[in-house]
Amino acid sequence: RSEPDFGTEVSLLPTAKNLMVSSKNGSMTIMTNKATLVKVYDIAGACVAEMNIETARTLTLPKGVYVVKSNTEVVKVINR
Repeated sequence: RSEPDFGTEVSLLPTAKNLMVSSKNGSMTIMTNKATLVKVYDIAGACVAEMNIETARTLTLPKGVYVVKSNTEVVKVINR
């Protein structure tokens, strides 16, 4: 029986239809199926990024918990 790998990478989070987020080594990649306005909030609720994304965008952010929000979807992610 092999042990599960609990490394620092957070793989794609399929919790939303059009918004996908991955995080690895302090970089957060946000992907969308269609052009959309995306906002990223830190755990205190401060907006730390706001951008229009057509397909994908990578951000370098400090380690922490973030909420990525589009017009219709919300994804929570831990940036490690």
